[in-house]
Amino acid sequence: MNTQVAQVTQASKREGVGKNHAAKIKVGGLIPAAIYDGQKTINISVDEKFFTTAFGHNKLLSHIFDLEIDGKVTKVAVKDYQINHITQSVIHIDFIKLEKNKSIKFKIPLYFINKSKSIAVKKGAVLNIITYYIFLNCVYDEIPPHFIIDLENSDVLDKYFVEGLEIPKSAKIIQAGQLLANFKGKRGQALKADSSTE
Repeated sequence: MNTQVAQVTQASKREGVGKNHAAKIKVGGLIPAAIYDGQKTINISVDEKFFTTAFGHNKLLSHIFDLEIDGKVTKVAVKDYQINHITQSVIHIDFIKLEKNKSIKFKIPLYFINKSKSIAVKKGAVLNIITYYIFLNCVYDEIPPHFIIDLENSDVLDKYFVEGLEIPKSAKIIQAGQLLANFKGKRGQALKADSSTE
């Protein structure tokens, strides 16, 4: 599984905080952000176009960024972010500073593919997705960008657990035994593995 190549972008330190300050820097096409390193917080601003238009907020998690601030590059990952639910634009980002060989908690997205090729779905079952993310403790240079769950040929009794994912050897699953998805019958109907395919 490929790890993420760092995305390089510029950032600037900012002195002001609060809603009024945030509104001012957004006018200039910037997003207020902060970097946490466990000891201190650095308030910064980053380019709105890069993180919303070019990159996309739904792909921010599990990616590595090299933020260049005053000529110095700091390697970070996104810890959390806020979006405007109407425009879907990113309005604030919290970064966490990364250190070599130090594991931290990452939120990794799950993608479910080939639903139309699922035997269970053809039988009338409904895919029940319990979570679209899992959490791992992992060093940054081995972090997977996402996990793909292939539903092709899946049948009604199939269940998908976190242990079925291809986890990097150095990573640790935070919630062992976590159920990711399964199938349910429509309107409370019981599922049978030998039910006929429509």
